[in-house]
Amino acid sequence: PQNLAPYRHDRCASASTTTMRALRSLLALGAKGALGLATKPSTPAAAQLRLASEIQMERLGGIFGATAANGDTVCLSGDLGAGKTVFSRGFLRSASGDARMRVTSPTYLLDNAYDGRDGLPGDLVVHHMDLYRLAGDVGDAYVLDLDRTLAECCCLVEWPDRLEKEPTAALGVEIRLDGACRRVTVDASALDGDHPWRAAT
Repeated sequence: PQNLAPYRHDRCASASTTTMRALRSLLALGAKGALGLATKPSTPAAAQLRLASEIQMERLGGIFGATAANGDTVCLSGDLGAGKTVFSRGFLRSASGDARMRVTSPTYLLDNAYDGRDGLPGDLVVHHMDLYRLAGDVGDAYVLDLDRTLAECCCLVEWPDRLEKEPTAALGVEIRLDGACRRVTVDASALDGDHPWRAAT
């Protein structure tokens, strides 16, 4: 679903200077940096930040898209209209190197696939799924050919909780409405220790 709730910079002033400085550092360092934001002691590979604009959300997605590879999965959860598709757009634009790449919500198609014909490098194939309309039945995974797709392609999965069993070994990105801001939790704890996305958290 699109229905993106608006950002209001003037009402997002409560986002601390430290948080925004850390975000700027993250965007500058890309996947080589560390979020350095309110890291949860119980999950060392998780970090939290608050974003004040759609541009920041897209850039955050771009950090992970820059090192995307087949077999990678991002599970995008959170509030309706919080910016999951915006994150996905940044991810795909970064992966393709095309800042104007058209990325739309796959709500009605369930799955939009992108490959070399869309500018992605090499044999990279990215499936952008929006599972909001699914009922959580056992057959849903079969309809999407999910096991094969997760194993052979890079996947952005919005609303993974709609599946009977959520993907494992995935980067978790939870986006919540926080007044006029977005509160984002990035959790890489399920990834292998040498995965490049762990370096970004």
